[in-house]
Amino acid sequence: RIWDPYYCDGAAARHLRQLGFFHVHHEHADFYEVVRQGRAPSFECIVTNPPYSGDHMERCLRYCVASRRPWCLLLPNFVEQKEFFIDLLGRSSHQRYFVLVPAERYDFHVPCWVTEGRPDGVGDDGRHSPFLSSWFVHMPEQGACTAAFDELDRWCRRQHCRWIVAHTAK
Repeated sequence: RIWDPYYCDGAAARHLRQLGFFHVHHEHADFYEVVRQGRAPSFECIVTNPPYSGDHMERCLRYCVASRRPWCLLLPNFVEQKEFFIDLLGRSSHQRYFVLVPAERYDFHVPCWVTEGRPDGVGDDGRHSPFLSSWFVHMPEQGACTAAFDELDRWCRRQHCRWIVAHTAK
């Protein structure tokens, strides 16, 4: 059971289902209000791309760490330098998290219906690439991050993946 608490247009759930993940909770609801009211769904893992503006990244990361569940967050690479990130996960990723760094810069898609607060630099097709971003992956069980890192790294080297398994996004 995957929970993606940041809803935009529902595409995340569709993509996850296409990949074979059929138990995805992804609803148009205010994540912070859901948490405040104690209505978080039953989940095994959070997979999400929180907004990069305001304090969304910090609030999301704080919730994920406190959940003591595995999580995979698409975040801008600079987040590792943020004080809240260091406070929560330390200066070294050793056994706390690892990073899946895409070989090519991600293009984000801003839906055409988003008019208010539309970021500068969004193309006519809605594509936008403001920051280098990577998937930050955490597993709370001791040794699980290391084991997952090693397995993904071996697999990626054999398959010539379009991403790199790393200890940091630097």
